[in-house]
Amino acid sequence: MLFTLLIVALPILVVALFEGLSSLALAAYTLASPRFLAEARHTERDTLLGWINRPNLSLPSMYGPGVGLHTNRQRVRHIGDLAPNPPAGRRRLLCSGDSFTLGYGVDDEHPWCSLLGVRDSSWETVNMGQGGYGMDQAYLWYLRDGLPLHPDLHVFALITEDLRRNLSDNFSGNPKPRLVLDSSGLHTVGVPVAAPGLRPWWKRVMNNVRALRSFDLLQRLGVTGAGRPSIDNRAMRELGLAVLRDLARRDSAAGIDLVVVHLPTRDDFNRLTSDPWLQQAHEAAGRGEFRFVDLVEPFRRLPLDSVEKMFIKDGEVPYASAVGHFNVVGNAWVADQLTGRLRPAATK
Repeated sequence: MLFTLLIVALPILVVALFEGLSSLALAAYTLASPRFLAEARHTERDTLLGWINRPNLSLPSMYGPGVGLHTNRQRVRHIGDLAPNPPAGRRRLLCSGDSFTLGYGVDDEHPWCSLLGVRDSSWETVNMGQGGYGMDQAYLWYLRDGLPLHPDLHVFALITEDLRRNLSDNFSGNPKPRLVLDSSGLHTVGVPVAAPGLRPWWKRVMNNVRALRSFDLLQRLGVTGAGRPSIDNRAMRELGLAVLRDLARRDSAAGIDLVVVHLPTRDDFNRLTSDPWLQQAHEAAGRGEFRFVDLVEPFRRLPLDSVEKMFIKDGEVPYASAVGHFNVVGNAWVADQLTGRLRPAATK
């Protein structure tokens, strides 16, 4: 009887051991990879924002052979420095946001912000997207360095994850500022932002631990504690709305048109987790607090095969975090959607 049990159990134990060792080996490989975080190649520490593009940077193969990223003196993704005002006969369109605005994974010509200038040559586009930014960092960067560029139109783009980032004091272990909302308004905390130290390394270790099957089991059993905050968190949504209201007030005072854009992610196609936020943003826009363009709604009307063609897949770009960002097709779709929607706000 014992011999029979051993015969039955031995293959199971071998498979379990192999699975465990494979999981550990994959985690170790990912941890050792020099290209774990793309932003490490093109950013440096900033005591207000946490990190920012290095100036005058040329990385001609940033995301693969011939897929380059360049920055100018003003640290934005742009070929050539920007004058205080746009060239005669042109208007300046400035895009704020995270990596979906930066154009993670595509070359300088193919972020949706750049493509808006191709769709309408009267625009001089300025890309102030940055990998890992929450709404808070995009807001603070714009107030400090974007307003002095005197844009005619400000497109503030976000994905739902940016609302969650507002509640965190770090991104992948890299310290960042936070905005807090109280009865007197918005306040910035955590500034000057501390040096990262070993926190990014430790975060990287923990991310790999979370990828292990054993951690997944413990999480399902409730041993590892709570995960990310839900978008049903009303305080989180109220903070996001407060940021947008303040942007609208400041842009209006400066004579700048503001358009808030919610960009879709792959998850938005068949998951409704963004809907509580989208509903609240639509209600605020209906009250005239800011202009709001919801691209999740037209995105959900697309056929599935079209959706699958819009996003970077595993192995296409040499960074783990590239998966799920817009590829060239996705960026072009966003630009096409926005071109018609922005024109009514463009005339000043």
